[in-house]
Amino acid sequence: MTSSPARSIPCEYASATTTLPIVAGAAAFGSTLAFSTLSQKLLVGMSTGTPAPLPTLVGMATVAMASLASHSASIRTYQTIAKNKKGGRTLQRRRTSQTWNRDNYQQKYSRREMSDERHEITSAINRSTDDDDDDVTNINHNIKLDMASVSVGEVSIMPHTLRICAIGLLAFKLLGGRFWAISPSSYTSLGSFARYSLPATENYATTVQRAKIERFGRLVGCHTCGTRKFFQSKSPRFVGDHMPPKAVAKQMNDRWFRKWFGIQVKYRFYPQCTSCSKTQGSILSSASHKLRQQSSLPGFLTQNLAKSGGGKQAYFHGLRFRPAHLAGSIIGAITVVNTSDRDIKRGNHERFRTIHFYTEAFAMDLYNIGRSIFSFVRNK
Repeated sequence: MTSSPARSIPCEYASATTTLPIVAGAAAFGSTLAFSTLSQKLLVGMSTGTPAPLPTLVGMATVAMASLASHSASIRTYQTIAKNKKGGRTLQRRRTSQTWNRDNYQQKYSRREMSDERHEITSAINRSTDDDDDDVTNINHNIKLDMASVSVGEVSIMPHTLRICAIGLLAFKLLGGRFWAISPSSYTSLGSFARYSLPATENYATTVQRAKIERFGRLVGCHTCGTRKFFQSKSPRFVGDHMPPKAVAKQMNDRWFRKWFGIQVKYRFYPQCTSCSKTQGSILSSASHKLRQQSSLPGFLTQNLAKSGGGKQAYFHGLRFRPAHLAGSIIGAITVVNTSDRDIKRGNHERFRTIHFYTEAFAMDLYNIGRSIFSFVRNK
């Protein structure tokens, strides 16, 4: 049985089979992060105000799971597109072949002869289809055996999974992501979008400081919700938010060890939109009222103002896009771009292994260079 010549892949087909899986990887990555943010808010009661390093550890685990989800989504999307495209081309070839046969037989043969010939051709097509199905079944069986040999061995499957997670974590950080910022934003602590700030005192921001805060807000957004107020013409769009809030700082300064050692909380101004500022004021007002009602209780049983803006009160920002979400598209591109269908179906182990080795070699080179520079400076 002679092999058919290789067919060229149409440009639109090649584009669809690479672009859509990459988009699916990014969508899976962002969806996983959003689900984690929502779960932390509603089920666990975590926020950016939760004591470290818990938000960071949960964020790292979330990014690792999102990387695996991106890898799986890109593979499934690629296989679905390839299957649909292959089925459409096969159906078109069958229709074209049937039309060509009908026109030629009507010219050469009578109806009876054409009927007999059709019967023979139909039988031949059925036999050929059965042979092709057997070949496809054998190929799929071989692929399953190869996948079983890869997935059964603990030494083989674990490194591949760890490589996907490690590359996802690295891509997330290189794109500016912060693991603790996946948690919902607390209204009484630093928000997930906190970037630029100014030194502050207990007083309100000056005119110069308000102008800088306005520029910070337009550049990086509200530190609580991330909005940049592009479509709001009325000023001010942002206010200088004391971090920690003054009510929270007062409670912190009243603690015995701060009084004993004379340690005072230092303030900083972060840009905050007027909506989040109003919500923060409402939360602190209610929590402060509750604290005054608990004045007769021991300190450890009273309302902790720093935690009042977290938990279910925290702001859910899972649907707001951030550049770090593109880490999922990087995982998808590594998985499906410029590789064979067989490698994609198996998870493209070899490519992830190659990236791991190159990254490790690059890190070792940097380490050796730094060590040489340190030795040279020390000896000099």
